[in-house]
Amino acid sequence: MLKTKYLTYLKEKGCNCTPQRTMILSYLNDYGDTFISLRTMMKNIKKQNPHITYRTVQRNIYLFVEIGLLTTMIINGQEGFRLNL
Repeated sequence: MLKTKYLTYLKEKGCNCTPQRTMILSYLNDYGDTFISLRTMMKNIKKQNPHITYRTVQRNIYLFVEIGLLTTMIINGQEGFRLNL
């Protein structure tokens, strides 16, 4: 399963595989090669887990960018993210 590939990559980079990170990765995996804004991501992830905060999603997204798991691109003035591996 692709999600396992991403979780293994996180572990190799010394990151814990928290439920929040797993949820974010699962969401991104569902969108494949599509760039998604943080706002759109947050809106949809919040439906799955109403207790997750914007800051948690934001912090994890930028961690994923830092370790090479996500690619980022500015589209129409908004930053979009997609899985890189």
